[in-house]
Amino acid sequence: FLQSAYLLRWNMAGSDAARAQEEQEPDAAEKADVALDVQGHEDEDDEQALLVGKLGKNFQLPEIPSAADRARGLVVNPDKDLPPEVVLSGPLARPQEPDKLERDLAEAAGFCSFAKVASRETLDLGASGLSALPSSFGRLQKLRKLKLEKNSLKELPSSFGSLSALQELDLSSNRLERLPESFSGLRKLQRLNLVKNELKELPSSFGRLTELRWLELQENCLECLPEDFGQLCALEMLRLEDNRLTGLPGCFGSLPKLRCFRAARNHLEELPESFGDLQALQVLHLEGNRLRRLPSSFSAGKLQALEDLDLSGNSMLWDELGDLDRFPKLSGLRLGPMNNIRFRLWQLASLAGCQRRAIVS
Repeated sequence: FLQSAYLLRWNMAGSDAARAQEEQEPDAAEKADVALDVQGHEDEDDEQALLVGKLGKNFQLPEIPSAADRARGLVVNPDKDLPPEVVLSGPLARPQEPDKLERDLAEAAGFCSFAKVASRETLDLGASGLSALPSSFGRLQKLRKLKLEKNSLKELPSSFGSLSALQELDLSSNRLERLPESFSGLRKLQRLNLVKNELKELPSSFGRLTELRWLELQENCLECLPEDFGQLCALEMLRLEDNRLTGLPGCFGSLPKLRCFRAARNHLEELPESFGDLQALQVLHLEGNRLRRLPSSFSAGKLQALEDLDLSGNSMLWDELGDLDRFPKLSGLRLGPMNNIRFRLWQLASLAGCQRRAIVS
């Protein structure tokens, strides 16, 4: 044990309430392994003070009078900093100085302190050798554009969702295995790049990112999408190539602005019936999956905007497309390989009549 004593001071809403609570719970300090005495202090600005002695290496603040919950701030005796091996935690714990992660981040950003970083609206930390972000990262609430690509990040701090002004985020080429549930707090996010990570799933509340327009998730390990994915009502571009998806949520057709959807080289065996409701869809690339059939809604005549369709490398039959005249803007069609396709003469004629090009390979 360390024999030195440290004075923790905080300003209270009212000293009378604190004293009353102390009288009601005189043994509150005994709930910890260290002595904790409530004492007065000479400084008139401090209405209460705690003297902590014999601090252990893993000391945690014990349960103290509930009046402390109304504390407006806590400072450690500035004349005597706590040694690094003592870790304070609990409702009154505050970092005494920027931690190593904060210093590393500030250095990578080219600033002398984390406080300077917190004033930025744009921050480029790409290829900076970062393996973790400080827990205080959520304090950068002025950020609108953040680049963190080509680092070694495995996770994000829970405070990350507090970046409420963030509009563009690049986390590509990291080692992220998951996103915190707080991620849905990025309500103003419009562009998100998560290419080349190790994500197996997205947060269950991901659909709350209702301003998201551009989403790139290529080269991850995704096996499914959250059930609320259809709530991404502003989504225009979605890239999911080279994942492990076996299906799409039933609400997928509720993406009214989706113009481009690329999900090549997954394990998709079928599409949801709602897929035909994607009336803004212009580009659809599903090559290299395991599709054997298309939903009836696909050929129901709702996909009027479709221009580029790639279904090559699947096991489905041409019959599934139905009358190609139902896709009046179709100009690019890829369906190979040849031995997986059964042609119908009237379908080929409809392509030629509409000045389209069919690429069968």
